[in-house]
Amino acid sequence: MRPLRILTALAFGSQMLLFVFGGCAVDELDLTGKKCPCVGGFVCDLATNTCVSALDGQASNDGDPGSDAPLGAFVVQSFGPTWTTSRSIRWDWEVKGDPAQFAEYQLVVGGSEDAVRRQDSTTARFDRRINPELGKFGGRDEVPPGAPARVWTVTDRHSVARKIFARLIVRDKEGRENLSAISSADTLPEADEIDIFNNAIADGATTVPSSEMKRVTVDCINSSAGCLQYGKDGGVSCPSGAKSCVIEMGVSGFGNKTASGMTEAKFGKAFLEVAVRGGASAGAKPHADVILGIGNDSCKIDGQPCRFRWVSGWSFRPNQKDYRIVQVPLNVLRQDVDGGAGTGPALEFKHLTSNQMRIFSITIDGEWKEGSNIGLDQLYVRW
Repeated sequence: MRPLRILTALAFGSQMLLFVFGGCAVDELDLTGKKCPCVGGFVCDLATNTCVSALDGQASNDGDPGSDAPLGAFVVQSFGPTWTTSRSIRWDWEVKGDPAQFAEYQLVVGGSEDAVRRQDSTTARFDRRINPELGKFGGRDEVPPGAPARVWTVTDRHSVARKIFARLIVRDKEGRENLSAISSADTLPEADEIDIFNNAIADGATTVPSSEMKRVTVDCINSSAGCLQYGKDGGVSCPSGAKSCVIEMGVSGFGNKTASGMTEAKFGKAFLEVAVRGGASAGAKPHADVILGIGNDSCKIDGQPCRFRWVSGWSFRPNQKDYRIVQVPLNVLRQDVDGGAGTGPALEFKHLTSNQMRIFSITIDGEWKEGSNIGLDQLYVRW
C-alpha cells in the first residue's frame, strides 16, 4: 500500500503544480514611456525623451528599390551634410513636388547605416515638434511657385567624434513617403575651449540686459552649479502690455577671454556653443539668433560693429526646462551691418587676430512672448 500512497501524493502534487503555474501568467513588460535610450522594438521620441513603440507617421520600409511602400508625391533630389560641430550636424536637401500636398519632413539619425535603414531602437527621429522648420515645405523660407524647396535643419545631441548616419523622409498628406539615400557626417572632437560662462560670471563681464538677466541656481544643467535666467520672477516682461517683444540677452564685457591657443588651421573647426531653454511656446517666432562679439565694445571692422550672428539658426526644444545645446561654426557667423543684422561678411581668423583673439560677448536675440521663462547655460567657444 505504501507505493500507492506515494503515487497518490505525486498525482496530487502534479495537479497542484498545474493549478499554480497554469493560473499564473507574467505580463509582457511594457517599456512605453521609459526614458531614452530604448531597447529593441522601441524608438526614442525626442520631443518627450521617452521610448515609444512607434512614432506618428513612422516609415515602415527601408526605402530601397522594390519596397512595397507607395510612392509619395515628392522627389528628393539631394540630401547631405553641410557642416558639423562636436554634437550638431547641419543637413541640406532639395525637394520637388506640390507644396499643397506636403505634410512633414522627418530625419532619422543613428550610429550605423543599417540602424538608420531599419530605423531600429538605437536611432532618433527629428520631426516638426523638435525642429519646427520640418513642418513647412520651404523650411525657414518661402518657395516661389514651381521652384524646388531648398531646406536645411540641424540635428543635435550627437556623440563627440563619431560618424553619424541620416536619412530624410518626406511625407505627403496621403501618408505616403519618399525617402532619401542615407548620408553620413563625422562630428568633431572637443580638444580646446574657452568657457565664456560656466557657473559664474567673471572677468569683468555683466549680464545683458544687466537689470533682468540674473544668475540663478535653479533649472540649470548641473544642479549644483549656476546658470542664467531672464526676467523678474522668472518671466519676460514686455513694455506697454505688449504680447511679445524683441530682447537680446546673454553676457558681455569680458576683459581677458582670449582664444590664444587657436591657430588659423584650427579656426576652420572652431564653433560657438550655448545651452538654451524656454520651451516651444517661448518664442513669438519659431527661430532665434545667436551672436558672438569680439574685441571690445568699441571694436569696428570696416566701420561696422564686431558682432557676428547666426540668423534664425536655432529653436527651443518643446519642454520648457529641456536645454538645447546650440552649436554653430565660427565661420558661419556673419557680421551685423547697416544693411541688416547678420547679412555682412563671414567671421574670419584675421578678424580675431586683429583684435587680440579676444571674445567679448555671447548673446541670443529673438522675439519672446510675454511671461516666457528663458534660461542660458554653458557658453563656450571650442576648437
